[in-house]
Amino acid sequence: MFEFPFRKWLAPLLALWLCAPLCHAGSSPQGPEEEPAAEKQGGGSLVSPFIATVPVPVDRPVQWRRLYKGSTRLLALMHAFRLATEAGTRAGLKGPFFQGYADSLGAMHGWSDGDPFLVNYVGHPMQGAVTGHLFSMNDPKFQPVQFGWNRRYWKKILRGSAYAFAFSEQFEIGPASEASIGNIQAKYPAYGFVDHVITPIVGSGWIVAEDVLDKYVVRRIERHTTATWLRILARLSLNPSRGMANLMNLRVPWRRDDRPTIYWDYQAEEQFRASVGHQPPERFSAPRQHPVFEFTVQPHLNWFTGPGSIATPCVGGGAVGRFNFRREWTFVTDIGGCRLQGLGEYRTGDSLTYMFGPEWNGRRYGRFLPRLRFLVGGNKVTQMETDPEKIKELEEQGIDWRKNEYHFYFSRDTDKNAFAFLAGGGFDIVLNDIVSFQVANIDYLRTWLGEFEGRNYTHGLRFTMGLTLRVGTW
Repeated sequence: MFEFPFRKWLAPLLALWLCAPLCHAGSSPQGPEEEPAAEKQGGGSLVSPFIATVPVPVDRPVQWRRLYKGSTRLLALMHAFRLATEAGTRAGLKGPFFQGYADSLGAMHGWSDGDPFLVNYVGHPMQGAVTGHLFSMNDPKFQPVQFGWNRRYWKKILRGSAYAFAFSEQFEIGPASEASIGNIQAKYPAYGFVDHVITPIVGSGWIVAEDVLDKYVVRRIERHTTATWLRILARLSLNPSRGMANLMNLRVPWRRDDRPTIYWDYQAEEQFRASVGHQPPERFSAPRQHPVFEFTVQPHLNWFTGPGSIATPCVGGGAVGRFNFRREWTFVTDIGGCRLQGLGEYRTGDSLTYMFGPEWNGRRYGRFLPRLRFLVGGNKVTQMETDPEKIKELEEQGIDWRKNEYHFYFSRDTDKNAFAFLAGGGFDIVLNDIVSFQVANIDYLRTWLGEFEGRNYTHGLRFTMGLTLRVGTW
């Protein structure tokens, strides 16, 4: 699907970053939002004659306009690269816009999107890290917060992750996305949801890894040298996604919010911290008794059946988002998928459910929280049947049948989408203010799919359990 973060785009970007110290060394240290005047010492290195007070969080709202501009630059860069390097994307611009967009959204199912491992599990997480950093740079309440085992840091990560997910969804299926510009998801094998999950989740882990490296490796290097080029090289090579986010924010790529100048005086910083002593971070708003938002990751075990059909098990997982507008009531978005089992040797399939609606939260009994819900939406079932004789025929001709262009020669893909509703409930165990465990939820699923490819999917039973992140109570 989207290949620029790791392949052709990464090499010139790294080259740009690696030459930055040389370019900077011969220029004036003055620049937008950057270095104060500095004095030269022995060896040509620059050391700041002063240090301002250490940056601290300030009680100001997110700088949405600046965030929007930086995100738009990144989005424009990504789409420009796609159009310049991907013939399939340019070909997808032909034809009706809205029909192509609808075809892309309607074709999505399953996990894989046909991209190689490095694109899905390295390139896209890097994209998630860039957008997460971009949000944090425009979030004054958490902007200079360093890595640490405290609530303020992990709340910063959570806020950045939420924005990385929103940006990823816009890039994948939004109004200005791969689905609308080039209709990528309408083409085999780019149907899957892998990027929707991996980009924000692994991207958040990437941010944490860069924060750890910045605190324990980059700072250590900078304490032992005042060489400007070496400090810049350490910052860029060990924090590449942060450097890209800085560029999108129109800042020099080596900038840090906890030490804005490359000439940071660590001795002065230590003296400053010692003079003010240890002060706990200010809490800008009191925690709520009930969460504002909850996010649940849950495995699924499903059974489908209907008149004249044997039961069809389906194993998979999904995610649930809950927006709590009152203590007793939440609005739920439930997206899940599973792999159909027992279809036969040459047939595979999957089921996708997308549900929305209200959920009632009962009164807590100790740590136990009961829930009841009624959701409406849809259920899509997709199947692929493979013809082994045609595969053998291609092999005898010396043709690699695994190439995408031969897929529809030896396989037959079918799908059916219909209205559905889900009703059920269960209970959670609230472990603490941050996390709860969804112990047992049983739901009845009624679909209007009826009979499809020899199986009936009218009735379904779903069992789920999972882990829930509670936001707003800490």
